[in-house]
Amino acid sequence: MNLIGDIQWNYRTLLALLKQIPDDDPVSVGDIIDRGPRSLKVLEFFRNHGKELLRNHEHMMFDYFCHSANYMPGLWLMNSGDATLNSF
Repeated sequence: MNLIGDIQWNYRTLLALLKQIPDDDPVSVGDIIDRGPRSLKVLEFFRNHGKELLRNHEHMMFDYFCHSANYMPGLWLMNSGDATLNSF
């Protein structure tokens, strides 16, 4: 099993990393979004080619869209959620 953490939107680095590890489906241990312009590509990759455990950035995103109030209002946007929104 290939565990990958904190890829934080960086799709090109993800692809380069995958060339260096065995051919098993990767498992993200979270924080695959925010901080840059390619969050959508990373989300799509793990949706189609692996598995993902959710961590704080993904939880903040769900909280933002579901208005569940588990986090301070606007916290996701303050943590680079706007970069993820722009990637869509």
